[in-house]
Amino acid sequence: MSSQRAAAPVTIPGWTVGGNPSTDPTVGLPMPSWKLPGDSSYMWRDDHKTYTRFSYRIESQGLADFFFGCNDKGAGHMFRIDTRASGNFAGFALTQSWTSWGAPTSGFYAPQDIWIAVVLEARGPVVTARCTWIGGFATVSLTGYKPAGTAYGLQGDGLGSTSYTWISGLQTA
Repeated sequence: MSSQRAAAPVTIPGWTVGGNPSTDPTVGLPMPSWKLPGDSSYMWRDDHKTYTRFSYRIESQGLADFFFGCNDKGAGHMFRIDTRASGNFAGFALTQSWTSWGAPTSGFYAPQDIWIAVVLEARGPVVTARCTWIGGFATVSLTGYKPAGTAYGLQGDGLGSTSYTWISGLQTA
């Protein structure tokens, strides 16, 4: 008989969690941050409010997605920060669930391993993402936005468990 216990499930107060996201007390602007491995780990919540503004800071070794306007299954929209370049855009895409999503077909190339300040603002059917970092900035827009719900969340995407993204300072309005 084995004396090993199963690992305790990950918990982040106020969030529903899938996979292995965690809190990192040593990294962030401000600290702490949420650390998402690129193994499709995710965390989401629904405050049952229609937010028109989200802001956060993100640093990624690859890519990560911010879901918004989603139902409780994760179907809706996302804004991706993608640092891989070569046709892999930071931009908007549709989501089918917290673990299934599309990829942006246009946008910009985000820098790797640098903090990026992201502000998403929804004004009717248009969502604008303004991103700034030391030495650069980019703005992209999504038109035809129709929210599927009021849930929002973070997704580590799918580059593998050795690729990490840190997110801190999330604010909603």
